[in-house]
Amino acid sequence: APARAVALTFAQQHELKNLPQKITALEQEIHDLTQAMEDPALYTSAPEQFDRIMKRLPQLQAQLETAEARWLELES
Repeated sequence: APARAVALTFAQQHELKNLPQKITALEQEIHDLTQAMEDPALYTSAPEQFDRIMKRLPQLQAQLETAEARWLELES
């Protein structure tokens, strides 16, 4: 990577170190919920769980987008 014009602060270095783990965890949870949604019986057998997943997925996807953008920002 090219040398940075401005060095990262300690907090930014810590954040950069932890972002890949956070991104992986978000990707895993999105994957798990998506897998659960593929069960055609979920809507009828567990409507509350279906509703929770439908609310949670967009939140997770937004968090993942934010984390990935931040990682790219800190990496550059």
